[in-house]
Amino acid sequence: MGEPLRRPKKTNSKPGTEVSDAIKSGIYQIENAVTSKVYVGSAVGLSRRWISHRRDLRRGNHTNRKLQHSWNKHGESVFRFSVLEYVADKQRLLEREQFWLDKTKSPTIGYNIAATAGSLLGMKFSDETRSKMSAARKGRKLSPEHIAKTREALLGRKMTLEQRQKMRDARLGRKFRPHSAETRAKMSLAAKGRKKSVEHVAKIAASLRGRKQPPEMIAKRANALRAYWAERLADRAFSRSEG
Repeated sequence: MGEPLRRPKKTNSKPGTEVSDAIKSGIYQIENAVTSKVYVGSAVGLSRRWISHRRDLRRGNHTNRKLQHSWNKHGESVFRFSVLEYVADKQRLLEREQFWLDKTKSPTIGYNIAATAGSLLGMKFSDETRSKMSAARKGRKLSPEHIAKTREALLGRKMTLEQRQKMRDARLGRKFRPHSAETRAKMSLAAKGRKKSVEHVAKIAASLRGRKQPPEMIAKRANALRAYWAERLADRAFSRSEG
């Protein structure tokens, strides 16, 4: 069991003991000594991450509502922060975090909301936090190497039925703002000339097969077809009268 949430000393310690080495990266857990429930996470700087968690929990605005609720109920003194594993290769942080998420079953019986390491699914952010995240991303261009690594990591990943259901539930009821005319023009230009593979076309057809459309959409399509054919017939009639 780790030490209570106090500022860690910069001493050498083995994984599974108190937090140390502010610069070290690895996997950590925050454990409730009363309930034995844990929150598992990964960090490039373990000490900095611990300080960030404690600050947000004390302010009552931690992004993990389950952990925040337990903190409010049981008090700071029962929570302990400890290192599960030091990870020298930062590229393997998410891989090792996933291992510990599965081992501790924290997404099921603990405080973790997302079952997949690195996922923000289920997290609730304040308007201020969302604005900061948006500002930080604007203008940032990912390197080709970063894009390639992300694509490689996602290829072949299969989600469990539970994960798919959580993603579906998170999207239900979400309202999206309509795209601006400029955005629609960009999307149209990007889609022009793009050829879909036979497999892609088959998947789209399979997903649409048997889907029931709302009456409004059916009526809109029927009106569009009637207007199209009315225009065609008017053009033919005009051509004959001119001839």
